[in-house]
Amino acid sequence: MSSAAVPPQDRFEWFTDVVARSLAPTAIRCADPEAFEAEASLVDLGNLQVSTFSYVPLRSRRTPTHIRRGDPEQYQLALVTGSPMWISQNRNDSGYVEGGECCYAFPSH
Repeated sequence: MSSAAVPPQDRFEWFTDVVARSLAPTAIRCADPEAFEAEASLVDLGNLQVSTFSYVPLRSRRTPTHIRRGDPEQYQLALVTGSPMWISQNRNDSGYVEGGECCYAFPSH
């Protein structure tokens, strides 16, 4: 899936919806929603889903409300291969992750 197939004014909202449906509910912000670009690939393997995302810089935050809407049995495993990323949840921090240096698994609740 690519934001290129979505009208420019709808791309950011499209991406936030894809993330909420395929990964977990989250609040996403970016500096310029009008210039947002992203791509996503999703493969459903039953109890396992493999996803890849490519996007311009953004900030994502999961509030307690978002977390309660998620699946308590779901775990996320992130492999960072591009721009730097920081994951923090329930006082567990991944630290600064850049260029595939590590994977970080955490429960989605």
